[in-house]
Amino acid sequence: MPTSTTLVPATTDDIPALLKFMEAFNAIDGYPFDAHERERIARTLLGDTGLGRVWMVDRQGTIAGYLVLAFGFSFEYGGRDAFIDEFHLEPEHRGKGVGTHVMAEVARLARELGVRTLHLEVEEHNLAGLRLYKRQGFEFRGRRLLSRPL
Repeated sequence: MPTSTTLVPATTDDIPALLKFMEAFNAIDGYPFDAHERERIARTLLGDTGLGRVWMVDRQGTIAGYLVLAFGFSFEYGGRDAFIDEFHLEPEHRGKGVGTHVMAEVARLARELGVRTLHLEVEEHNLAGLRLYKRQGFEFRGRRLLSRPL
């Protein structure tokens, strides 16, 4: 990763910035955003590294976005897997190669954390994101993600 872009582990001190970025991330697709609930979830994840990791994207000394990696476990995928749960870059940092560097660095860090397979979702209309993820080796596996809130 070039020295101009780095992933910095988030701490509870980063929660105000995370919430700002999360609100912008959700607004892109009109998803609801509850700051109190998001703060609770962020504190849970930041307090238990067994659940995953949160990184702030530092580009030339400016926090440009964030990425959340949530751990799972799968026989099919050979053990520990992880879901890139959220990845957001502020608009002024897009289209400059930052996302490519972040995705390569996340793959490297995930391997160091024992992750065998990375997963992610991308909205169908997010063509730039889809191109980025395909260039990074992500592929459609012919399945649909189904979810059930409990």
